[in-house]
Amino acid sequence: MTNDDAADPVITPADGAPRSGSTPPAARPMGTFMATCLVTGNMIGSGVFFLPRALSAFGWIAILAWIVTGAGSMLLALTFARLGSAYPSTGGPYIYVRHAFGDSAGFIVAWGYWLTVVVSNAAVSVAAVDFLSYFFDGLADNTAVRLATNLAIIWGLTAIAARGVHSSGAMAVITTVLKLIPLLAVTIVGLMVADLSALEFNPSGEPPLTALGAAAALTLFAFIGLESATIPAGELQPPAGRTLAVSTITGTAIAVVVYIFGTLAVFGQLTPAELSVSANPFGDAAESIFGSTGGSIIAAGAVISALGTLNGFILLQGHMPLAAARDGLFPNWFRNENTRGVPMFGLIASSVIASVCVFVAELSEDGFDTLVLVTTVTALLPYLMSAAAQLLLMVTDRDAFNPVALISDGVIAGLAFAYSAWTIWGSGAESVRYSAMLLIAGVPLLIIMRWQQARDGKVSDAAAL
Repeated sequence: MTNDDAADPVITPADGAPRSGSTPPAARPMGTFMATCLVTGNMIGSGVFFLPRALSAFGWIAILAWIVTGAGSMLLALTFARLGSAYPSTGGPYIYVRHAFGDSAGFIVAWGYWLTVVVSNAAVSVAAVDFLSYFFDGLADNTAVRLATNLAIIWGLTAIAARGVHSSGAMAVITTVLKLIPLLAVTIVGLMVADLSALEFNPSGEPPLTALGAAAALTLFAFIGLESATIPAGELQPPAGRTLAVSTITGTAIAVVVYIFGTLAVFGQLTPAELSVSANPFGDAAESIFGSTGGSIIAAGAVISALGTLNGFILLQGHMPLAAARDGLFPNWFRNENTRGVPMFGLIASSVIASVCVFVAELSEDGFDTLVLVTTVTALLPYLMSAAAQLLLMVTDRDAFNPVALISDGVIAGLAFAYSAWTIWGSGAESVRYSAMLLIAGVPLLIIMRWQQARDGKVSDAAAL
């Protein structure tokens, strides 16, 4: 049977707290359109405006790379759609992995995902301030002003998130629409007047498969965030499973289309030589189409895009530890919610950590690059583990899945697992090392929480799997 209209599944908690598998609905739940904007907005951040420069070295191979990573991301979206329909509860990948593999595996995913979001929020905030410096020269080199602006952005969006998922969702709708307008304008008009005669198939000089792998490594991180609707799943409009599935698939598909055709439009406006030295490829393409005003519009779109992504992930940053805390795997403080159902301790603690990371990024020479390296693999691990969880749960909890689609769902999950493993391999050894240390840092907390469970005699069924 399908779970679109069924009650939330019961996942045994580690204590008497509300079950993460039966999340109470939000007072003002997030509908399908709003959740779709959250997914699309979280994926289409700042990178899309600059990637064409790096991809220009690969010619048509770059477009093939977008197609490959887009197909892989759609496999993941379909996997999350099926898992979300089966288990429509707050926590997303944590819920699926814990249900399949037990508490320890669930904790590792929750810990890694939470810190990935928090640290990435600092990096996105820094990027937003960089974009703002296009309009305000004083932001470029004045560290004090940059720090103040970063903090104002983070805590302003934190205040919006504190008002509930509907407020952050409304912000996601506004910023996603505003960021898509200039991107689609450049894409549509750019394709109409594109000159692709100078674009070579593989100007990199590398063997085609090697070049494809290198180009794909640049594009795959543009799809981080496709799981966004699964995290606050308990606060989606009923039936939550259907809302989650539609928004995840639709939001990912929109991003795939924008990335592929947007890159092609930029390639059609600027020569490879121009792209190789362009600091703002989308802006330069817009200027070639619409004049100087086009460049300013794209710069504004980049600011809105970064703010929209930051808004979406600040919304999510308290929900993952909330789900883990309900199961006794995070400290009880993370279960504190305000009257609007917002996990306030997790929200505020996360923004405090993000603020500290901003100082690291702004005050150290390589701080920004370090933040990116630390979170690269931890952002991908939940995808790998979620695909593996579906493969197992289709056997151990078959009633949660559509029996007619078991074979096709199994094939999709298997391919999604293989794709996720490939993306982790392609992220590089240095990223793996940094991310491994971030995960290892959570082991002491896991030991403490599991000891408390054993002391109180409240070890969950999932922990015994």
